[in-house]
Amino acid sequence: MRLIPAILVLFIYTILTDFNVRAQEASAYRIERLPMNSGQFSDISPAIISDGIIFCSDRRTRAIVDRTSFDNRRLYNIYIAERKDTSGWEGALEIKSERSSLFNSGPLCIAPDGKTVYFTSEIETGEPSRSRRFRNNSGIFRGTLSGNEIISIQPFKYNNPGYNAGQPSVSPDGK
Repeated sequence: MRLIPAILVLFIYTILTDFNVRAQEASAYRIERLPMNSGQFSDISPAIISDGIIFCSDRRTRAIVDRTSFDNRRLYNIYIAERKDTSGWEGALEIKSERSSLFNSGPLCIAPDGKTVYFTSEIETGEPSRSRRFRNNSGIFRGTLSGNEIISIQPFKYNNPGYNAGQPSVSPDGK
């Protein structure tokens, strides 16, 4: 029974002593959606480069043909939105590669040189990967950004069809 009077005393003390509970301080940052993000698609894994921003998205690129997986999920691809000026952006353009029409591409990261791209994609590329029953695991791939294309794509040496590897990250020293 002593607990109730103690709580009551604390409550009355709080009210009478001008005890102010402050709201969170105003943020020093302002968060806003960039114009290339429509809100209709999942845009993930942004990486800032010298002339813009590269990101992955499952956006629909054509009105008639839609790139989807066997379970009807839209495939991710890599896009670039170039900087117009200090506050403006161009529309997002799809970055093409030998893998972009068949598989998910992303998440991604960019090496410090601004041209080497590491991204997650499915490992198998042959006839088995076209079967609904085939379980295709993900791996990491490296390529070179050349304009609006990723060229010279090579698989990561530790990719294995028996397990998933993904979500690449590169340190500031390029490792």
